Amino acid sequence: MPEAFSSILLTKFLLWLGVVGMSDTEDGLLVGECKWSNSPVGVNILDDLKRKAQGLNADGRWQQAWYALWAKSGFTRALEDVAANERVLLVRAEGLMSN
Repeated sequence: MPEAFSSILLTKFLLWLGVVGMSDTEDGLLVGECKWSNSPVGVNILDDLKRKAQGLNADGRWQQAWYALWAKSGFTRALEDVAANERVLLVRAEGLMSN
């Protein structure tokens, strides 16, 4: 974690993001968020997640970033298209729960 972050700021990021993973061996950062709403998640949510994640890499330590979104109501086609071409994992609620 960059030393510039106080524990209060880190707590705020964790509340916003929900998931943060860092790997020295992969030289990367994973950030994710869960959206539990009745509307499909769109590209705007991914863009917002990327903006929030920039603060975690303010010192440029991580060379790569991966993003993950979990959603109750799925994703817009536009977001699915973006995810297919970027390092973005999309997980629908039905993919998390099984009988």
